Order: sequence, then structure tokens, then C-alpha cells
Amino acid sequence: MDSKQVFDVSGIGNAIMDILIEINDSELSGLGLKKGNFHLMDQKEAKALLIRLEGMKTTLLPGGSSANTVYGVSMLGGKSAFSGKIGIDNFGRIYESETTRSGVKATFGKHETLPTGYAITFITPDKERTFAVYPGAAATMEERDINIGDIGRSRIFHVEGYMLEDRRMRDVSISVIEQAKRSGARISLDLGDPGIVSRNRNSIVNIVEQYADIVFANEQESMHFSLMEGEKAAEYIAGLAGIGIIKLGAKGSIIRSGKATHRVTAFNSSVVDTTGAGDMYASGFLYGLSNGYGLDVCGTLGSYFASKVIGKIGARLDSVKRSDIDSVLSGARKSRI
Repeated sequence: MDSKQVFDVSGIGNAIMDILIEINDSELSGLGLKKGNFHLMDQKEAKALLIRLEGMKTTLLPGGSSANTVYGVSMLGGKSAFSGKIGIDNFGRIYESETTRSGVKATFGKHETLPTGYAITFITPDKERTFAVYPGAAATMEERDINIGDIGRSRIFHVEGYMLEDRRMRDVSISVIEQAKRSGARISLDLGDPGIVSRNRNSIVNIVEQYADIVFANEQESMHFSLMEGEKAAEYIAGLAGIGIIKLGAKGSIIRSGKATHRVTAFNSSVVDTTGAGDMYASGFLYGLSNGYGLDVCGTLGSYFASKVIGKIGARLDSVKRSDIDSVLSGARKSRI
């Protein structure tokens, strides 16, 4: 690592608490939520929903796509940093303390009146997920809330697609990306959501073409972005960014760089909850890339740790054994990219 590059991966994104609830179909229907959909709530709707959920068993964890990814890098033994915005409330205190406890260097802006955002994830017996999200303070992040110094000392700077829909947040993200590139960081972008890509395709394509070095997408996101499928989509993304990664779930992943295409096989796992699988894939991939491994090895690391997180409730692993990492890397030849 260059002496000025203290962090393997730094990131910005929505700092929101994940509230995970296992629920049956009739209970979900009774809440007026359409199964499998993403529901964006205002503050009044969010408070009303929380009141209706009182007494139900919930799991509370820090979340947010980019935050999950840099957390995963830290769990894998890498050095990571994150900037976000929270409220001055109990959720915010939990979010800040848990992020710091995980080893991530954390910087948080704090909103005086708005609460910390949260995402309620309803998991039905068929493992389908339904989301009810209130962004809260996270949606008011400004450049002054971000630790530009940490980002400038990073090998890779990671941004979630959720930052690119609201025009103000997109402008903040672009400004920070430009500063990161000037500092020598590689820019990583996770497209994050098919709807966001579909609604903002032209602007996101422009951002990728101008700034991105690494782009993560799932199958639907890659189709909305490239208007193509499979390897053709990966080739299109890599043509704009340099490295294009398409996550295919149980079918593995496709990694494209230049004229080389790598197909990575998924690891078998019993599915309990797919929340965070893509974020943990990005953790493994970026950890590998920042430590000089070849793209096929990076993809294997990503695939392995995605398979581990879907075997439990929640988007984050509690810990990672070094022996597991060594086992995955066994026989792989380390090569600088």
C-alpha cells in the first residue's frame, strides 16, 4: 500500500438502521404493504408503522449498502472508513457505536431535528423480502458531513447507487468522487436498485463513464443500465468503467475487464435471508482487489462471503475466521492489478 493510502476501502452512503422482522403473509397483508416491493415512507407514515409493530420480535442492526460493504471489508481484516449522517437519537447512538466497534473509521454528521433513518425488512416464510424505508437524517447529508481526508487516503472509494437519485445527493456524491479521483483512489459504484437505474439511466451512465473504475450490478440492474443481458451487459459496463461485475445469485457472477471475462461459481448455502448478499459480495471483491489479487480470486472471495451472509438473518456477518479466508485463497496466485 502507498504510504499515503491508509484505508483499503472508504465509502459514503445512507446511514440507516435495519429493523428485521420475520412475518407471515397474512400479517404482512394486514399492514397494507405489497409483498416483495420497496415502500418509501415519510416521517408520519414511518412512525405509524413502528407503532403497529410494537410487541413483535425484531432484530436491530446498522445498515445501508455502502456502510455494509465497508463493514465487511473490516471484518475481512481490511482497513475501512465510512461517512454518513444520523440523528441525535437512540438509533443514531447505536449506529455510531456499532460502526466504531466493528473497526470501521466512522465520521457522522448529525441532524438537529430529523431522526436517524431506518429500513424495516419484512421476511416471509418463502424468504421474500418487503421493504418499508424512511431515510430520515441520511437524506440530508452534505459535503461538510463527509471526511474528505479519509477518502483521499483510500485505495478504493465506494458509493452506493441510492446516492444518485436525489439531485442534491447526486451532486454531493459527484463532488466527493472528483476529489477522491484527484487523490488517486479507484472509484467503485454499486448500482443498488433496478428502479433507481431505470429512472436515472442517462445520468448514471454518464457518471460511470466519467468516473467509475469498478461497477457492481445484479442481473436486473445490469439490464436496465446496459439494455443488454449476461456477458454482453458485463462487456458494456466494463467498456465504460474498466471492471464490470454482474451478480447472478445462485448462478454465480460475471466479471469483465478489457477483453477478459471471468465466470465465478456460487458457493452452496442454505438461504435464510438474502439481505446484504450483494453488499458482502462487494466486500469480498474490494478487499481482494485492494490487496492485489486477480479478478477471478476477488470474485471467489465475494461469492464465498455472500454465501455466508445469506445463511443468517441480517445483512452483516458477526465475524469472519482468517482460516476461512485462507481456505478460499488456497492455491490462488497473488498478482498485482
